[in-house]
Amino acid sequence: MDAINNFFSVFADAVINALTIFLNTYSGTLQGLMFLILAWIFMSAMLKCFQAVRRLAPVRSDEIEKRNLFLDHGDQTPLAISAASFFVKSRSHYQQAVASKEILNRQTPPDEYVRDAAFQYSKRFFEEKYLEPISMTANLLPPLGFIGTIIGMAAHFITSTGGIDTQATASGIAMALYTTLIALAGFTMIEFIKKICYTASQKRIAEGLDAVAENGIPETRTAPGVQFQIQGARSGS
Repeated sequence: MDAINNFFSVFADAVINALTIFLNTYSGTLQGLMFLILAWIFMSAMLKCFQAVRRLAPVRSDEIEKRNLFLDHGDQTPLAISAASFFVKSRSHYQQAVASKEILNRQTPPDEYVRDAAFQYSKRFFEEKYLEPISMTANLLPPLGFIGTIIGMAAHFITSTGGIDTQATASGIAMALYTTLIALAGFTMIEFIKKICYTASQKRIAEGLDAVAENGIPETRTAPGVQFQIQGARSGS
């Protein structure tokens, strides 16, 4: 038993001495690297926030009406237009299924049902593309800030030198705490922007769906082939 205790004591001392030498030698480099990592993560999250805010640009109802909602829009398309486009495509899909007798009862689902589906789909789309990556990136900031603080404090308290420089120690601890302060401040800012984007996304989706409901879907804007099939179904009924 004594041999085992001695072995673990020697092993623990070796690990502590190795970490002490490593931290004393590279503490400045590690803290600088930690600041760079925090800055990179923060800028990545802010870039995603900028993309989300740009996607949430307000769109007038008449602008939505002028768009060809059957086209596949890119990443810069306002969320209101994307939601309206999904509603129109879903409604036309049901109409085409009715015209081709894929739906036996030959009844198109109510617009309220399609609207709810379009709202949920658009909401989930925005969350997966923007809000979840923002949350994942922001959640990395606090742990990295704490790691930077631990590195800084360990470098000034766990030392093999006999004396302690009070001024250097205070400066080192302050620098270590700044890591956590910057990380928590960045996390709070990103979470605040994310909350605003979440609230605005629901508003923009509702605006796009309301525009479609108010202006309707003119026959000239239906998808190719759908108009003929719907008219044929109407004439045959």
